[in-house]
Amino acid sequence: MTAFPLTQTVGHRPYTGEQRNSRGNVVDTWGDEVEVAVYGWYISTTHEPQIAGHERVLVDAQVLAPPSFVPSPKDRVTLPGRGEFEVTGETEDFNHGPFGWKPGGVVNLRRVTG
Repeated sequence: MTAFPLTQTVGHRPYTGEQRNSRGNVVDTWGDEVEVAVYGWYISTTHEPQIAGHERVLVDAQVLAPPSFVPSPKDRVTLPGRGEFEVTGETEDFNHGPFGWKPGGVVNLRRVTG
């Protein structure tokens, strides 16, 4: 049983490695998207680097995840109404405290456009 209700859902596509496409190029691939229940999610930062000639937007987000959802780096997560993001780094794990409570973790995400 989780300590808090899982009131939100996100899409999750696991990274499945590199494969060759129809032209023989090595490309990254992801599995089919599955819906995952989470505590919540939020956009933490969004910014446009002040570099001449760059039309780039960086968006960082976090998913507040139950202990059962531990995606790997390079996996993809879809936030409702916000699109697809890539998991950056390992999930921040808060399940090993001194009192036996396992609240889950924080999944860090990033999307770069432009």
